Amino acid sequence: MILAKLRAIRSTPLRLTAILVALFALSSAVSFGVAYVVIGADVDATLQAEIDQKFITYQASEADQAELQERLGVDAAITDPRLLIMHYLPDHGGLIANVAHVPPVSGFAVLAAAKIQGGGAALGESYLARSLRVGQGQLILAQSRSQILEMGEVMAAVVLIGLVPTLLFAGGAGLLAATRARRKIETIQTTLGALTSGQMSARVPETAQHDDLWQIGAAVN
Repeated sequence: MILAKLRAIRSTPLRLTAILVALFALSSAVSFGVAYVVIGADVDATLQAEIDQKFITYQASEADQAELQERLGVDAAITDPRLLIMHYLPDHGGLIANVAHVPPVSGFAVLAAAKIQGGGAALGESYLARSLRVGQGQLILAQSRSQILEMGEVMAAVVLIGLVPTLLFAGGAGLLAATRARRKIETIQTTLGALTSGQMSARVPETAQHDDLWQIGAAVN
């Protein structure tokens, strides 16, 4: 019984079905992965442009340090850190920020919320941050990457809702077709074995489906 099941699993039709389903699953996964990376990179590029524009706005006030700090203080007080983190450490004076602490950043960098001390404020899951010298201090701006995370969740939902049922259906249909083909092959093998043993009256049963296996059976007959 076990040997029969092993032979069935190792049969060419079933192996071909498994290979085709695996190739379809792999190509679909690669397509979703590439789409996620490309779209994510495009969203990050948009976020970088938004952050650069914010820096330009604050750099316009560099000539008057007091005005710059007052402006940063007002903006930090009304800005939701779940969307944008502001962290300005002047050379002289206290910290101006809407969070307690942000780790040092060089150029653009992705920061996880676990690396940021919110000081009791609610935070997003991930940020795209940049640090630049603005006036007489160091300014860090970190924009939420919630769009990318939400996009990943949407793609995961698409995979679960669309791809998985498709794979199950394709696998089931392929398994059914492969099982039928295997049975036809086994019938032909049985008939050939009977003919080899001298039972010249042995014949392959005819079927209504005239495929390549039917042609082989007709040739045997």
